[in-house]
Amino acid sequence: MKPKNRIATFTGSFDPFTNGHLDIVQRMAPRYDKFIILVAVNQDKKSTFLFNTEERVDMIKKSVAHIFNVSVEILKNHYAVKYTYSLGAKKTIRGIRSDKDLLDEEIIAAINRKICPQVETIFVHCLPEFKAISSSIVKSLVGIDPTWKKIVSHLVPMVVLKKLNEKLLSSRRPEKVLWEILVPTHFNNHVKVEVEYHKKWDQFVQKITKGLTIENPTRGTWVNKEGITYQERMIPVKLLCTEKQINKIVDFTAEYYQQEAVLFYEVSRKVSVVNYDSNFKRKK
Repeated sequence: MKPKNRIATFTGSFDPFTNGHLDIVQRMAPRYDKFIILVAVNQDKKSTFLFNTEERVDMIKKSVAHIFNVSVEILKNHYAVKYTYSLGAKKTIRGIRSDKDLLDEEIIAAINRKICPQVETIFVHCLPEFKAISSSIVKSLVGIDPTWKKIVSHLVPMVVLKKLNEKLLSSRRPEKVLWEILVPTHFNNHVKVEVEYHKKWDQFVQKITKGLTIENPTRGTWVNKEGITYQERMIPVKLLCTEKQINKIVDFTAEYYQQEAVLFYEVSRKVSVVNYDSNFKRKK
C-alpha cells in the first residue's frame, strides 16, 4: 500500500549520477505518485564540479526517462528540506552506503527536523553491489587506464559514460591561443603580392585550423610592440589556434613568401622571430 503522502524528493549534487543513485530511484519511485530529483547547486563546491548544473540535469533526465513519475529540478538558494515541503512532499530520500554515511545522515536529518519538522527523512540502504560506487570514485577512475571505460561502464548509466569520455577528450585537447602573425605584402625581391596569392595562404591556414575564421587584415602602416614600423610591407593577421598549428603556419609563411624570418606573437605581445636558412627551413 502506498503511503498517504505520495510525493518524495531525492537530493544530491550527482556529479556525476551513478548506478547507485539510479538504483535508489528505481526502487523508491514506485512507492510514490511523484518522485522529484533535486540537483543541488552548492556555491562552495561550484569550482570543483566536473559537470555544470545543466549537464547534470540533462544526464539525470536521460538516465531516468524510462520511469514515468520521476522529474528533475534544480535546487538553488533554498534548504533542501524546505524546498521539499514547498513541493507538497513530506518525505525526502537519502542513500546510505556505509555506517559512516548513516552517522553523517542522521546528523543532517536532525538539523532538517529543526528547519522543517513536517518533512521526514527516509534512509535507503544501497544494495551490496552498489556500496562501493560513489561519484568521487567514478571520477578518479576516468582516463587512468586504457580499459577505464569498460570498468566505469558498470558504475554509471551509458549517457554518463559518454559524457565522461567527452570531458576527458576535451581536457586533453591543446589549448587554443590568439596569435598575430605578420604576413608580407611583398616578396623579398620587392615584387607586390597579388590578392590571389594571399587567398592561397588563407586557404592553407583554414585547412590547418580546421576552418577557423581569420580576422581580416588591415593594410597600411603598422607598429609593433618594439616600435618597428612596417609601411605597407606586412599585414598583421590574427589567428585562434594551438601552438602546434601556429608553428606549421609560420613555417609555411616563410617558404611561401620567401622570408628569411617570420615575426609572430601571442596577444600578450610576446614577440617571437623564427629565422630560416636559404631553403626556408628553420634554423636550429
